[in-house]
Amino acid sequence: MGRRLAARIAVAAAVAAVASCGDCSPDSPCEIASREERWAEAVELCHRAAQASPDRPELIRLTASALEALEYSGQEDEALAAAERLFGSALDADARQVAGTVRMRRGELGAGQQ
Repeated sequence: MGRRLAARIAVAAAVAAVASCGDCSPDSPCEIASREERWAEAVELCHRAAQASPDRPELIRLTASALEALEYSGQEDEALAAAERLFGSALDADARQVAGTVRMRRGELGAGQQ
């Protein structure tokens, strides 16, 4: 799959996550940043909202979608930094996948890590 197609799929998934978040407040900072495709901000805002409301799994999905969209949008430095901040959270697996993808693309993984 080409990188542009992957980027479009990630963005579409993030937008769909916003649309399907029936219990989310449409005026919440998380929702606004996601709708406006401000992915770095959306990752932070949605993660904070998910931490404050652990009974809201849709916020975790929305954070993961925003993180993937950030990575696929070509903002690799921002995606890597955001992913590393999410290590050890409910989004650990998603964060490690994004971080690994960025590092692999940059050739930063050692032979035993690929």
